[in-house]
Amino acid sequence: RNAGELLETIKGDHYLHDMTRTKGHISCINTTCWHPRQKETFLTGGDDGTVRMWSVNGQGKKHTEVIKVRQRQARRLPVISLLCSGDGKHLVAGCQDGSLQLYPLGGPYVRPALIREGAHTAGFVSCALMKCDGHSLLSRGGDDAVRLWDIR
Repeated sequence: RNAGELLETIKGDHYLHDMTRTKGHISCINTTCWHPRQKETFLTGGDDGTVRMWSVNGQGKKHTEVIKVRQRQARRLPVISLLCSGDGKHLVAGCQDGSLQLYPLGGPYVRPALIREGAHTAGFVSCALMKCDGHSLLSRGGDDAVRLWDIR
């Protein structure tokens, strides 16, 4: 069978500094994942330091939520990997600086519930998986290590 494109997300305006005001990502999208409970919702994470939630019904014309992922110094932090827990409670962002940031999936998205800086010492977190129990997290990073975390 031939695959057909169903939608394409819109590109944001790179002249705007407030990432919540742009319609989409202003730079490379590194990762995507489906929302585990809302079957019409998917998430994207990119080099612009944002995680965006999109609705398939919206045809990718406007995001529904924006999470600004930041370092402690309030600088943008590129998102390399995303994970939504199976129970729909947590969103984990693996970042370019080697940190893991955990957000409650229902919001608010002002500040992460948990930040594990230096989760991987040689840079980025390339992959994250969560066990069905909702509190065991596996991560893989640029330091050639796989680590198991208890996020309770």
